Parts: sequence; structure tokens; C-alpha cells
Amino acid sequence: MIESLACVRYDQSVSNNTESFIMNTIAIKNMSTIKRIQAMEAIWDSLIYDQSDIKSPEWHIEVLMEREGKIKDNQVEVVSIKD
Repeated sequence: MIESLACVRYDQSVSNNTESFIMNTIAIKNMSTIKRIQAMEAIWDSLIYDQSDIKSPEWHIEVLMEREGKIKDNQVEVVSIKD
């Protein structure tokens, strides 16, 4: 089986010392489930506050406008989360 070559570079500064390592999919698979979930949460948390690099794709506004039009024209049923 060929393993994925995807890698994640991680840099962490600790008191003027910089620790760097490359994490590939093999290393990720070897992590416990809890550690993988914690890593995903840390990545999501870092993305939430760094929105300068996050750009919506061009087609996204078209999809939103189409959906909004369907709601206005009563072509869809809106269901609340409580339902």
C-alpha cells in the first residue's frame, strides 16, 4: 500500500527556542483518536481567527443568491433546528 505523501509542517516557538517537525499521514494514523481530535480542534481554532487568508469561492455567492431566491419565492420549506 502506498502511503499519502501529504505533510503538515508545524512550528512552535517556546521561550526563544523554535521547534519544527513535519507530520505526515503515517504519523497522524499512529496518533491516538483523542490526539487526532485535539489536533483537528487546534487547526479549526487557528482558522477561525485567521480569516484574512480564507476566501469564498466565486460560485459561492451564486449559490447563496439562488437559495435566497427560492426562499423568497416559497419554493422550499424552511425548517428550524428545533424541528
